[in-house]
Parts: sequence; C-alpha cells; structure tokens
Amino acid sequence: MYNIELDVSHEPTQSEVSQFAKDHGCTATLVNANGPAGGNPVYLFQSQKFDYLDELASQVLGVNTDMEFIKTSIWES
Repeated sequence: MYNIELDVSHEPTQSEVSQFAKDHGCTATLVNANGPAGGNPVYLFQSQKFDYLDELASQVLGVNTDMEFIKTSIWES
C-alpha cells in the first residue's frame, strides 16, 4: 500500500474528495479537518499502485511531481 498526506482546499466536501480519490484508484481518509496550511483539511490518500497515487498527487498539487517529492512524500506501508 502506498500512502501520501496532502493538504486539500476546504472548498470540496469530504464526499467530493473521496470520489476524486476513487476516480484515481485511491482512497481518502480525513486526518485533520483544520490542518496547518491555512486551516485546510489534510487527507491521507492510499493506493495499491504507486502510479495512481503519483497521478493523484500531481493533480492535487497542480504540478508534475518530481523524484525528490516522491521520495520524501509517498511512503509504502
């Protein structure tokens, strides 16, 4: 299982975030409803496939993830 925690805009509902994750072959679990980055929620995204999680992270962040980001942010459990 591959994992990443990401700060997500407060605008989408938890249900919309979960659907977005599902559309990318991932799951989303709310970790902190009032996270450190301006109070935006923090979600734990998980997937059996690294590539699915990498693509999801790229879309959430709005940029292509680089190898350094992948090494430091996505972990395997």
